[in-house]
Amino acid sequence: MKDIFSIQERVNRLFDDVLASEGGRKGSPDTCWSPRVDIYELDDAFIVNAELPGVEEDQVEIRIEGRIMTITGQRPSPSSDAPGEISRYHIMENSYGPFRRDFSLPDDIDKEGITARLQDGLLQIRLPKHTPPPGRQIRIE
Repeated sequence: MKDIFSIQERVNRLFDDVLASEGGRKGSPDTCWSPRVDIYELDDAFIVNAELPGVEEDQVEIRIEGRIMTITGQRPSPSSDAPGEISRYHIMENSYGPFRRDFSLPDDIDKEGITARLQDGLLQIRLPKHTPPPGRQIRIE
């Protein structure tokens, strides 16, 4: 059963890569791959976790324009940090090069309070929700 899920995962990634390379909803023509992302909601925030193994902070950019959040970056190929020259690959399942992901943000995001951190190959973006002002009672004169 594990092999079947592995095949399904590879087919899904293939379609994702094709969509990204054709300028589909996940990427643009200048991207080589799309990082996997989990998004979940807490009472006070949305959390975006993106898998970026081998990517350093200075290789990632997060931009917000209007209601769109874009994560772009570059994952270096192993040949750029290998101690010797690689003569050939025997298996290469990981993707390298530029990446991009775009996300629509809900209206209730506090854009000024957004924070991000990259640790152990996981980019976590915290999108806090606006806290509505407390209710107020109007006195009738």
